[in-house]
Amino acid sequence: MQPTVTPTGATLGATVTGIALAAMDGGAWRAVEDAFHEYGVLIFPGQNMSENEQIAFARRFGELELLRDDPDAKTVTIGNRKDSGETFAPG
Repeated sequence: MQPTVTPTGATLGATVTGIALAAMDGGAWRAVEDAFHEYGVLIFPGQNMSENEQIAFARRFGELELLRDDPDAKTVTIGNRKDSGETFAPG
């Protein structure tokens, strides 16, 4: 099944639905890649991927740029929650 690509209405970007990024076939990947080239920024709601699945998806775009000196650390967690689950205060 081909994903649905819906432009955001902003200067750039589209939302892509109807796809499981961790289990894409070649046709679905081509649709994602085409959408990326057309819209520049893609939003994939509802994806709950493991770290390894995220790495595999990112590698479809090319070589990974590591953000840390540790070559084994291929992902960086970014969020607004503390380890306790509490949300960080703004500011």
